[in-house]
Amino acid sequence: MKYGSASRGLCFQAFRVLWSHHAMACGIILVLSASGCAVGPNYKTPERALPNRYTETTLPEHTASAPVAQGVSQHLNPGQDIPGDWWTLYHSEPLTRLVALAIRNNPDLESTRQALHNAQELTLAQYSGLLPAVGGTFGRTRGNFPFAPSGQPNTSMSYGYYDIVYNMRRFLFLERLNAAA
Repeated sequence: MKYGSASRGLCFQAFRVLWSHHAMACGIILVLSASGCAVGPNYKTPERALPNRYTETTLPEHTASAPVAQGVSQHLNPGQDIPGDWWTLYHSEPLTRLVALAIRNNPDLESTRQALHNAQELTLAQYSGLLPAVGGTFGRTRGNFPFAPSGQPNTSMSYGYYDIVYNMRRFLFLERLNAAA
């Protein structure tokens, strides 16, 4: 009789171990499949009609001339891009030296450049929230039980435990917020 109950206990323990592994595998498959889901419609930027100009009438291509010294008509190029070093268009060496000195000795420009660099790095760090994350821990503990269920005094038992955490990317919630912004 005792042999049959021990055999039944071993079968139950084997079933419990197999069931826990089966449940864990199903849970992992469920979590991994749900992490790629997209809930909600895809955000699309609404179409906007951009104006061709900001004035009521088109600008003239030439300015008016005047019968005075330096009063010749100027030619306007509305589609032309102004270069970043616009002061060199005047071909004035003193002006070029003055602007170079001002840029070189301006502490605000350097601090602004560093603040811009910091902001760019923080923006890149925020994108790490868009990536899935997996973390895990493993530990072992041991305990002495003066009155164990086995009936033997001062039984020492060891327990192993593990913990796995998987961030499911919140159903692409962060990607959708980023697209909406």
